[in-house]
Amino acid sequence: MSLFWWFFLGWLGQGASVALCVLFGLISPLAFLVLILIQTLWTAGFFFLFRSVLKEGSGKKEGWLREFDEEIFAWKNLLREAARTQASLQKELEKWHEIIEALPFPVMLTDTHGKLFFTNTAFQKNFEAKGFCWEIPSYPLMRALEHLLQQGEGQSEPIPIRERYYSLFVSPLMENRFLVMFLERTEEIKREEREKEFIAYAAHELKTPLTAIQGYLELMEPTLTEKQRRGFEIIAQHVSRLVRLSQDLLSLNRFELGPLSLEKCHVKDIVRRIQAIFSPRFEEKGLRFAVEVSKDIPLIEADPVALEEILVNLVENALRYTDVGEVILSVSAKDGWLSMSCQDTGIGIGEKDLPYLFDRFYVVDKSRSRQTGGTGLGLAIVKSLVLRHGGKISVQSEKGKGSTFTVELPLEQKEKTV
Repeated sequence: MSLFWWFFLGWLGQGASVALCVLFGLISPLAFLVLILIQTLWTAGFFFLFRSVLKEGSGKKEGWLREFDEEIFAWKNLLREAARTQASLQKELEKWHEIIEALPFPVMLTDTHGKLFFTNTAFQKNFEAKGFCWEIPSYPLMRALEHLLQQGEGQSEPIPIRERYYSLFVSPLMENRFLVMFLERTEEIKREEREKEFIAYAAHELKTPLTAIQGYLELMEPTLTEKQRRGFEIIAQHVSRLVRLSQDLLSLNRFELGPLSLEKCHVKDIVRRIQAIFSPRFEEKGLRFAVEVSKDIPLIEADPVALEEILVNLVENALRYTDVGEVILSVSAKDGWLSMSCQDTGIGIGEKDLPYLFDRFYVVDKSRSRQTGGTGLGLAIVKSLVLRHGGKISVQSEKGKGSTFTVELPLEQKEKTV
């Protein structure tokens, strides 16, 4: 039965209902005629609309109805594609969940407030935190994690957590969601500590006999013949180098492990002492040594001995590797930080050497180091002292064009005991 006949039957039913109402006196005959007229016009209007939509005998759709069906078909395709994409993403998430869950080191998903959204088995086994990562009892972890989350990504130096050491790796996943990985460094740190203890012990044991040998050599020098002097100079040179090496090792051990004595320092006074010490040596080598210090340098909270050691090693390094030109030591302050840079016109540093420049005993030019008595520990001492003050050190250099070392230190220490 066509749609028209369904509506015709409905019209007859409604007309019959109205007729019964008239018979029982519920409505007047005039109202009955008005209702019949309205119903007839409504049914005729729908009939002609239906005829205009469907072609007689063909059933083809025209105009807005065809466009409407096309839109519905397109939406159905989009929904099917979205469902397939969602299923694929769900499979990927399940796969990555299994991978992260199987990782042997702790992993967590958190936000800038430290709320935990996911932790793997290794994390739960080591730390047992459930709601927030701040539940882990480690102040160094809180500081490092807060800094990395504010920064958005990066990695930390090894930090102690429950008698073990971890480096944090933070990577952003989505808006305000970060994946944090804990890479254990305990064995590496302990091995380094054993090496440091052994080196310090060896340097201490060598210092006394080397000093004695050096003293005896100085006593013997006036009695030497010209034939003996050449061999004596070689011996004296190597003994002096060993004495400097033992002194540098003891200095490195003291600055790495010993406490720093923080106090308010006048940087200008330290720079004046450096200038007085090194100016004659620069003049002897035919080099210009310039010092540029800003007038408004405030006091800095630091260990004055350590601060002087930093500048001595930077200037000493520049003097050793510069043959022509000048060395400029500049000091300035801005936004709560003290900046000290040492710029030279020396031999420069190759790109391949830059990553290892601050490692212990690393020497760029070994032949020059042997001639000048370098031990390869000066920059390692500088980096250790800078990091212990909460500062940063960087270097810009090009082979054959000189180098610039820059040290940045906070004017005030957040922690009073370093």
